[in-house]
Amino acid sequence: MVKSNIEQQAILDAGVSGHNRILAINALAGTGKTNTLTLLAKGPLAKTNIHYITFNARAATDARKRFGSNTIASTAHSLAWQSRCPGTTSPMSAIFASRLVHGGLYGALVQVSENETRLRQSFTNVSRALRLDRSGWRGGISPVLQVIDEFTKSPDLEISTRHIPKPIQTLAKRMHATSHLDVLIREAQRLWERQIDPQSTMPVSHSVYLKLASLDPEPIDAEVVFFDEAQDASAPMLRILEAHAGRGGRLVLVGDKYQHIYGWAGAMNAIDELATKYPDESLVLPLCRSYRFGEDIADSGNVFLNAMGAGYSLIGMGPPGEAVGYADTTTVLFRSNLRLIMEILSLVKADPGVKFHVVGGTKDIGYMLNDLAGLFEGKLAKSGELCGFADWEELTEFSETPLGSGYRPLVNLVERMGGAVGGVLRVLNMNESNAKKAEVVLATAHKAKGAQWGSVTLSREFRNVWEASVSTHGDDVAYALPDHEEMALQYVAATRAETLLADSGLVPLVNEHLRLMRFGSTPEGARIMPKARRKSTHVGQPQDSHTTDVSDLANAKTNRYAGSLFDS
Repeated sequence: MVKSNIEQQAILDAGVSGHNRILAINALAGTGKTNTLTLLAKGPLAKTNIHYITFNARAATDARKRFGSNTIASTAHSLAWQSRCPGTTSPMSAIFASRLVHGGLYGALVQVSENETRLRQSFTNVSRALRLDRSGWRGGISPVLQVIDEFTKSPDLEISTRHIPKPIQTLAKRMHATSHLDVLIREAQRLWERQIDPQSTMPVSHSVYLKLASLDPEPIDAEVVFFDEAQDASAPMLRILEAHAGRGGRLVLVGDKYQHIYGWAGAMNAIDELATKYPDESLVLPLCRSYRFGEDIADSGNVFLNAMGAGYSLIGMGPPGEAVGYADTTTVLFRSNLRLIMEILSLVKADPGVKFHVVGGTKDIGYMLNDLAGLFEGKLAKSGELCGFADWEELTEFSETPLGSGYRPLVNLVERMGGAVGGVLRVLNMNESNAKKAEVVLATAHKAKGAQWGSVTLSREFRNVWEASVSTHGDDVAYALPDHEEMALQYVAATRAETLLADSGLVPLVNEHLRLMRFGSTPEGARIMPKARRKSTHVGQPQDSHTTDVSDLANAKTNRYAGSLFDS
C-alpha cells in the first residue's frame, strides 16, 4: 500500500476515530484524493461497508478495482436508477427504461406532440402566453423544458415561478407577457406530473429520475458513503446524502471547493453546505501536497487560490517544471466553446489536413452551434452557454463588451452565413477521436477538469475576465475581483500542466490586478498590464483582445495556424 503523507495521516486518524459523522476532504489540484480514499477504504475502514458515489462511470469502475471487496461503487445517477420509484415497489429502471432519452427532450416531445392533441395544445398555450405565435406550438416546448430543468436542479419540492429562467423572464417582459407566466408554470407542472407517472409513456431525461429519487430518498445500504467531486454536487444528490446522514450513516466528502465551476448549472458545494449546516458533526481536512507538478506551476495555481481567499496553498511535490508566458505546447485550453470553435476553424483554414482532438468530442459543441443559429433565427436557446440570452440582439450587445468579446467572432460568422452553419459542423466532424494521433489537443477548462497533460497553453481569452473587472470613474480607476466561479475556472486551467504551463500573460496580469486592488494605482494606472514578464520562450506576439484571430497558440507548431478566418 502507498505510504501516507502527513496530511493523509490526519485523514486516516479521523477515519479511525469516527468521531465526526461528516468528514470532508478538501483536496487541491493533483493532491491524490483517490489514493487517500484508497488508504481509507483499505486501512481504518477495511471492515466497513462503503458505497463510493461519483459522477463519472470510469471513476466508479476504477474504484471497484482500487478499494476492495468492502466497497460498492456507482455514479449518482446509477444509484438513483436502482432506487425504488416513489409510490411503487419497482425500481426506477423498470419504470423509465422504455422512455429514457439520452440527450435533450425537445425532439422526443415534438414527436409525441405530433400524435397527441392534448400535449400539442399545452405547448400552444405557452407559445401564445409568451407571444411566440410565429413559432406555433413548437415555440412552447423549450420554455416548459427550461422550467422543469431548473426545478430538477433545485432542492425544491414543487415547480413554481422561482424556476422560470432569467432569459424567459426577460423575453416575457419584452413581449409584455409577464402577466401570463402562470400559464408556463401550469403547463410545466402538468408535463412534470405526466413524466413521473409510473403508468405514463412520456419521455424523460436522466435529471427526472434523479430528482424523483431525492424527493423520497431510499436508504443507502452502507455504513459509510464516499462522495467524490463534492464541490459540484447537485441539489437532489445533496438531499440524498443528507438523508443518509440523518439515518445515522457516515459521509466522507472529497473534492476541491476552489474548483466549484458548475454553479451556473445548479451545482452546490457540498463541502461548505454540510459543514456549515452541521458544524458540530463535521471535520474538514485539507490535502495541499500536489504530485502533479512542481513549485513553479503550483505557484501559478496559488495566485488564483489567493484571489479566492483560500486558507491554504498548493505545495508542488511533483516533477520540476516551469510556468512561462508563451512556449511550445500541444494542448490548449479555452474559457468557452465559442473560442474553441473559432480556433478549430482557424486551424483547418491554415492546414485542411491538420489533426486536432477536442476533449469530450464535438457533438455537444455542434448542438451549441445549432443553438446559436436558432437564436439568430429568433428561437430560444437551450445550451448552457447561450440560454442566458433572451434573443440575438442581447447576445450581440454582450459581444460588444470586453467580457463578451469572445462571442464576437461567432456572432460575425453566423450573421455572414445567415444562420446556415452546416459548413462549420462539417469541420467539427473532422475531430480526431484518438488524442495520441492528434497534432494539437483542444479543450475548454470545464472539460479539462480532472485531466492533465505534460504541457499546456492557456488561451488569452482568460485575460478578458480580469480586464473587464476594471472600471474608470473620471480620473479614478477601480479594480474588482471577477466572479468566484470565474476564478475557480482559471485555477482549474492553471493546474492541468505537469511540466510546462504557458499562461499567455495571465498570471502576471492577475498578480498586478491584485496588487493594484490592495495598494491602488498610479495616476496613469488605468490600464492593467504586468510591469515585468517572467522568462519566456515565446516565438510570436500576443494578440490584442479585440482582434478576430482566434487564440494565442504561441508555439512553433501551432503558430502556423494563427491566421484569422476573417482576414481579408
